[in-house]
Amino acid sequence: MQIYLSNSGQEPIYAQITRQIKQQILSGALRPGDALPSIRLLAKELRISVITTKRAYEDLERDGFILTQQGRGSFVAEQNPALLREEHLKKVEDCLQGAVDAARLGGIGYDEVAETLRLLWEGGPRAASTAALRGITKQYKDFTLGPVDMTVPAGSIVGLIGENGAGKTTLLKILCGVNRADDGTVDLLGGSPADAATRAKIGVVFEDAFFYGSFTAAQVARSLAGMYGARWNADSFSAYLRRFGLDAGKKLKEYSRGMRLKLSLAAALAHAPELLVLDEATAGLDPVVRGELLDLFLEFIQDERHSIVMSSHITADLEQIADSIAYLHNGQLLFQENKDDLLQEYGVLHCGEDVLTSLPAGLVVFTRRGAYGCESLVRERRTVQELLPEAVCDAARLDDIMRFYSGRDAQ
Repeated sequence: MQIYLSNSGQEPIYAQITRQIKQQILSGALRPGDALPSIRLLAKELRISVITTKRAYEDLERDGFILTQQGRGSFVAEQNPALLREEHLKKVEDCLQGAVDAARLGGIGYDEVAETLRLLWEGGPRAASTAALRGITKQYKDFTLGPVDMTVPAGSIVGLIGENGAGKTTLLKILCGVNRADDGTVDLLGGSPADAATRAKIGVVFEDAFFYGSFTAAQVARSLAGMYGARWNADSFSAYLRRFGLDAGKKLKEYSRGMRLKLSLAAALAHAPELLVLDEATAGLDPVVRGELLDLFLEFIQDERHSIVMSSHITADLEQIADSIAYLHNGQLLFQENKDDLLQEYGVLHCGEDVLTSLPAGLVVFTRRGAYGCESLVRERRTVQELLPEAVCDAARLDDIMRFYSGRDAQ
């Protein structure tokens, strides 16, 4: 559960908490039966008064969104369908009222508003997915990719993880139209990656795929202006150079790796792409530079119309900004799941062999056995904690998930 508080607006803190928890329940991010942090723990994490969190929880319970059980804590309640419909209807009314006010202010008539609503309802200008790969396969002499099914929802960041040689770069090149799949289809921004006009709508940064070292950033700009034509925005490119502190007259061979990467990002962003495809774009950078780039990526998707596919071995970066995680392992996509759900689902269990055998089949993914007991990756972490209340079951990180799956297959 994520709560972001703002001190700049007029909405009270307790109301911000109530609203955001309601939104997460209505969207399905929080499900019936999910445990909420205790009042004291939430107050501590948000650095606010216990009285404030208590009032938020009381309002949520009054409205039927949560239940508090004495001695056990607070949980998401089973939702009344009629109540849910009313909540969604209220959100729709609020959004439509804002649209009507904006239309009147801008002199936009009813017919135009109604036509825009119809197009949005039918999925016209704003597609549900920026990209979708279906049944993608690629055969090499000693490696097979796929079949892979993966989607990139509009307005989201998809983190692509996997070991070296798992096929991440190959998959991204197929998405971009650099390589062709042997089988399967790619829907990219409503078109095909084989279409040059469609490819012009994406920005791409591949690891170590930099420009000629004898070029300057100014020469790169002139070259790209010829490639992108009317889509190229020289002012935007110059603004990114200034933001990144890059000298437009300096030869690229004199740039550091971080500077060359920033130049690649400036080039990828200056033609207003709808999708960014990044292959190990933060590898080898110091934490300060990585932090700057992660902030930039979050800015890019703020309007919920732009999307990013980002592969990285630095899983902490993906845990920080990704909306969903796709795990490619030995050429196979093991899963693509909501990141928050994924990190809540998996756990690392520490216990003895005798305790481990008492768990139902299917909960244990893989176990590492040592002189001092067992360490296991488990699914349904909360279920495991209820079944084994004396055992330690920590939340799993993306690194843990990859480490255990690799160990399972190696064995």
